[in-house]
Amino acid sequence: WGKMLEQGWSACEGPRGNEEQSRECMVDREPTPSKHTPPASPNHSGWTIHVVNLFGVPIQIHITFIILIAFVALQGSSKNGEPPYFRLLLVLAMFACVLLHELGHALVARRHGIQTRSIILTPIGGVANLEKMPRPREELWIALAGPAVNVAIALLIYLGSHLANISLKPLAT
Repeated sequence: WGKMLEQGWSACEGPRGNEEQSRECMVDREPTPSKHTPPASPNHSGWTIHVVNLFGVPIQIHITFIILIAFVALQGSSKNGEPPYFRLLLVLAMFACVLLHELGHALVARRHGIQTRSIILTPIGGVANLEKMPRPREELWIALAGPAVNVAIALLIYLGSHLANISLKPLAT
């Protein structure tokens, strides 16, 4: 019984509990934490490295992100005549935007009383690990916060380039 209770079963349910019996058991019953709570360890079994805490949120990078940085750094200069470090700076700037995007989610979640366990940056993006699932309305605001940060970044880049009279034409021709 102990193992079954750990997996979220109750005494009135079985692996194939009948519907009527399950409905009776669900009345006035709280959902089991195992079904609604994210896993306790956000570090993916040692595949992440803690970098810094921002606004009380641990920022971690996945080991594959370091491999991406090394790959880009070893590429050297391109045919466009840009300096060898330009691509590396571009990748780091992109991931600074990803980090700000994830912090947008984390800070709005905090405003709704939901703490963020960590933010993990990977080569394909970032993940903000929340302590619990938000209610639907909270989830909407949390979900919109990241893209709102992206829009703010884009506006700042546009305004800054316009004020500095810098063209934003594509880098590749």
